[in-house]
Amino acid sequence: MREYYAQETIEAKFAKALDKIEPALQCYDEEMKKVLKENQISLAKGMKGKPQYLAEFPAIHHFNNVIANQMMKEGYFTLT
Repeated sequence: MREYYAQETIEAKFAKALDKIEPALQCYDEEMKKVLKENQISLAKGMKGKPQYLAEFPAIHHFNNVIANQMMKEGYFTLT
């Protein structure tokens, strides 16, 4: 656990990057779509705090962008 929080190893950084994209996977369903809309979650708010953890992992970063863009197209996020 200390290794994860210290973010000193590539493995810890990889685990953190995966943790940052996991919510998108959890939210990609119709019930969560309603929750995101009701709470007026914007794409910017949904992406907040992720870029610095994804930067070292281009494939994870790309996946995050693809799913975020798809969710935006499908109306998961508000425009504000």
